[in-house]
Amino acid sequence: MHALRRIYRSLRPEGVLLDLHPQPEHAGVEVWLGGRVERLGHVEQEEDIRDILEARARLDLVEGDGWYLTERRRFFDLLSHFPSAEEWLEYQAREGYTGVVSDELLASANRLLAAGGGEFVVREPIRASLLKRLPRPGSDDPRPGFGALPGK
Repeated sequence: MHALRRIYRSLRPEGVLLDLHPQPEHAGVEVWLGGRVERLGHVEQEEDIRDILEARARLDLVEGDGWYLTERRRFFDLLSHFPSAEEWLEYQAREGYTGVVSDELLASANRLLAAGGGEFVVREPIRASLLKRLPRPGSDDPRPGFGALPGK
């Protein structure tokens, strides 16, 4: 909520906020070999999914209270490409991600990629929402459209 309040204050009246969040679903794991795609399974992301649902609930709360209005929403897949499963694991560790894949999935990926020329791909479903800042009545801020924020 704190970030949403700060953003609200920073936006001019009728300004917009682009909210990009992963969908609360496990990311898919694929191996791409030439023109062929092998879907191997998914990344276990229970902690991330809980965080996404919590962030979505906060956003729904401020929208329900009349601070923002969703004007548009789009869904797409964010594809992350790696030359090997090991490089993806290193990236995960370096960035502090908590997702886990099974040993069987890694073995399958390594077996497919052993011939060379393939890619280890993680497919993460994303939701993009365009939110318009709504004016708040009873402003305690001298600028037009700035009102008291929830929790103040």
